[in-house]
Amino acid sequence: MLTPHSRRSFPILLILALLLAALSAGCGDPEQKKQAHYEKGLEYAAKGEHRAAILEFRNAVRIDGKYADAYYQLGLAQLATGDPQNAYRDFERASSVDPANLDALLQAARILLGSNQPRESRQRVEKILAADPDHLEALILQATIHLLEGEADQAAVVVARAIELHPDLDRLHLLQAQIHTTRRQPAAAEAAFKRALALPPANIGKHQALAGFYLSQQEEEKAEAQLRQSIAAFPDSPQPHLDLAALYAGRDQMEQAEASIKQAIALAPKDPGLLLNLGNFYRGRGLFDQAESAYRDALALATGEAALDIKATLADLHFERNRREEAEQLAGEVLAANGRHGLALQVRAKLLVAEGKNQEALTILNGLVRDYPRWGEPFSTKALAHFNRGEMELSHTAVEEAVRLAPRDAQARTLLAQHLFQKREIAGAKNEAIIALRLRPNNFRAAIILGRSFLHNREYQEALELFTRMNELLPDNLEVLHHLGLTHLARRENESAAAIFSRILKQRPDFTPALGSLVAIRLQSRDLAGAIALAEAQLAEAPDHLDYLLLLGELHIANQDFERAVGVLRRGQELAPEELRTYLLIAQIQSKTGRTTEAIAEYRALLAQQPGQIPARMQLGILLDQQGDQAGAKEAYREILSRSPRFAPAANNLAWKLAGEQKPDLGEALRLALLAKEQAPEDPHIADTLGWVHYLRGSHDLAVRQFGQAVAGLPENPTIRYHLALALRAVGKITEAKGELRRALELPAEFAEREAAREMLAGWEKE
Repeated sequence: MLTPHSRRSFPILLILALLLAALSAGCGDPEQKKQAHYEKGLEYAAKGEHRAAILEFRNAVRIDGKYADAYYQLGLAQLATGDPQNAYRDFERASSVDPANLDALLQAARILLGSNQPRESRQRVEKILAADPDHLEALILQATIHLLEGEADQAAVVVARAIELHPDLDRLHLLQAQIHTTRRQPAAAEAAFKRALALPPANIGKHQALAGFYLSQQEEEKAEAQLRQSIAAFPDSPQPHLDLAALYAGRDQMEQAEASIKQAIALAPKDPGLLLNLGNFYRGRGLFDQAESAYRDALALATGEAALDIKATLADLHFERNRREEAEQLAGEVLAANGRHGLALQVRAKLLVAEGKNQEALTILNGLVRDYPRWGEPFSTKALAHFNRGEMELSHTAVEEAVRLAPRDAQARTLLAQHLFQKREIAGAKNEAIIALRLRPNNFRAAIILGRSFLHNREYQEALELFTRMNELLPDNLEVLHHLGLTHLARRENESAAAIFSRILKQRPDFTPALGSLVAIRLQSRDLAGAIALAEAQLAEAPDHLDYLLLLGELHIANQDFERAVGVLRRGQELAPEELRTYLLIAQIQSKTGRTTEAIAEYRALLAQQPGQIPARMQLGILLDQQGDQAGAKEAYREILSRSPRFAPAANNLAWKLAGEQKPDLGEALRLALLAKEQAPEDPHIADTLGWVHYLRGSHDLAVRQFGQAVAGLPENPTIRYHLALALRAVGKITEAKGELRRALELPAEFAEREAAREMLAGWEKE
């Protein structure tokens, strides 16, 4: 029951409720809501808060899916945040809902052209011009598309029409200058550049464009004069001085370049970017102390993200100087502040590669190449990591991308030269090595590849001149000295070669290639006793040197002194149980002396007592293999891998056995061969196995690389040269394939494929 008071209050409460309902209904009106979101988005965009603007514009189009203006503004905001893909989608929706929105259509056309879709971009430009034939931006875009598509004449017609409509627009004259340059009309191009320069607004970019044109025409004096005009026109700007410094550096006038950079710094002494530029200049010249000083001065002035960038650059310099602890410390400081900092991550990846942690590095690098697809250096480091893991195809692909993105990256050029050399593409290897040396004249590795290319092509005089010059510059570098010795050896100047190899061994008694070359000279003279004496004397200087033990063991085998050979090889096996060659040589001796069955019984008895004896089981597997017990050999190798999954000799031999089966499991063979390769990247037997698996899989380029490495390590092994010949033939290098077959047949060592090689060579000669 209502009280008198409640009766009087009821109408008032009802009126208030109805009023609130009316207000709520008004606030909930979709038209008003979408407009509110749209206007809020415009406010955010005007303040540069584009991500907040995106949220508001999205709310607007959720309310009204045909709100063309909101779609257009959403596209602009997406562009501002570096998201052209979503921006394109929104511009397309805006123009679809409102065909009169030519600006949306234009933005979509620009994005399409930027993503290398000129045909689709052209279609949208034509729609704009059909609606508005005098649309300036559409005419400019149409001319640009013609120019990019090689249609310079059509581009000239379009720009001429645009200039008729807007004769005082400087950028039209700049575009016309580009078209004249493409059409090889330098006088007309120069005139167009000058017209643009005379028109407002005044800006440095137009001076840069004209100077760049002069440089492209090899008119360096005019370019310099133009840059000096720029300095006069903008006396307070550091930029023209930096431009002049770049010109001087390109002409190798380094003192003038340095002075120009310092003049730029004098105009803006508090600008850390200018000091960073100076540091980069010094670093490019190899003046690392000066570079470090400039970077530290820049760091003292910088704040925020700029300071992190400079600190990461300094870390990268430390890495280049092989000061890895300092590089790691600085990179770590940057990453602690910004865990996604690109250069700091790149430095961390390079450190991991240097430590042999290639897979960890690749985890970082894969993220970098995804996030920075146009930055060349991560691709270069990625290529090196794959190279170290024996993943040559992945490495080659990555380094080609690095060179495409950063054609002046000397390290990438050098690695590409290495790949081409391994593939026996000697002309390409020479070219890349020469470019790398031009970019960095002190590029040691590129010079070595160039010299090796000369040797491979029998250009002995060129090789002699190069390695002689390198030896003058680096008199204590044993690798250079060794290649100089090899050059004399190739020229049949054995005395000069022997003197160089002896000199190397006096400086470094454990330098294997020098002893190997000296022994080869003795063997060419049929002085086996002298070769043995030489190896024994050198082993006394380096008693635990595995390669010397292996070499001496092989010499004793050649001398039929099997007891001494086994003793020497057993010492090697104790030093390095994972070394494949000791097992092979001991098995060879046991086979030659008719002790295979007896040795197998001894190994079985030993393993019954000590099943974890991996060297004994490895030797058992090889002997079973020699006896034709394929199943027993594979069982032995698998047992080893179950106990020691990364034991390279067992992985290698099992890979070889699997590849040789009637129905081979080449996938498993490849996995095992790659595992062995990663553990022993320099072992020529393992390179031969991996090459053979690649060959059987049809990956002939990769096979050539591995067989090439195996031949370099075992040049007197005819079977490996036979394998290399097969792979060279498969990739179309017929002349080189014939050469390898001839070398295999000339070698004195017997090999199972000799008759097949002889018949094959005869067949190839008839073709």
